[in-house]
Amino acid sequence: MPFEDVWMGTVQKNNPNISVLDARQGLTLREMEPAGGHHHDFDHHDHHHEEGGADPHIWLDPANVRIMIGYLRDRLIELDPANAAAYKENHDRFKQELLALEEEIHTLLQPLEGRSFMVFHPSWGYFADAFGLRQVSIESEGKEAGARTLTRLMEQAKRERVQVIFVQQQFSRDQAATLASAMGARLVTLNPLAESYLDNLRQVARSISEAYQ
Repeated sequence: MPFEDVWMGTVQKNNPNISVLDARQGLTLREMEPAGGHHHDFDHHDHHHEEGGADPHIWLDPANVRIMIGYLRDRLIELDPANAAAYKENHDRFKQELLALEEEIHTLLQPLEGRSFMVFHPSWGYFADAFGLRQVSIESEGKEAGARTLTRLMEQAKRERVQVIFVQQQFSRDQAATLASAMGARLVTLNPLAESYLDNLRQVARSISEAYQ
C-alpha cells in the first residue's frame, strides 16, 4: 500500500537487521481504474504503484494469496528452521482452504459472468478479474466524481441494471448514497481490510450474488 512506502525507510533505518519480504514477486499488477473506466495489466517488475498507478489490493484475489503464502512460508523457515514443519503444515492447510474458497465463489458467481458491480472506491478489481465480473468505480485517485462523470455513471448503471453500490467504511458514503438514491439501488458496505479473510471474501461474493437475485 502507498503508506507502506512512506514508512519503509524509517522502519529499515531503525531496524537494520530486519527481514523485508515483498510478497508481490511475480504477480501481475493491475492499474487503478478511473471513475467508470477500464484498466490495463502490467508486470510488477516494470512498474510500481507510485509510478504507474498500480492497484495495491492484490490480496482480494485468493489466487494471489496462494502465491504470497509460499513466499511467507519459505522466509519463515529461513529465519526459524526449527519450526519448519509447522510452517509447512499451516501453509498447506491454508492453501487448501483458499482453493476451496475459490471454487465456492466461482460456483456462486458463475451465473453473473460479465456483469458489473458498482463501488465507491476501486478496491475490488482483482476480485472482479478473478471471478469474471466488472468493477465500475465512482471515485478515482481519491477524488469524488464530478457532475459529468456522475451523469455518465448513472446512465451506465441503468443500462447495465446495477442493483447495488458497494461502499467501504474507510471512505465517505455521501456521494454513493446520492447516486444510489437516484438509481433506486441499495448501498452495501464491504471491507477489504476485514480481519477474517476467508469469511470476508465469502460474504462479499454472497452480497454480489444476492444483489442480482
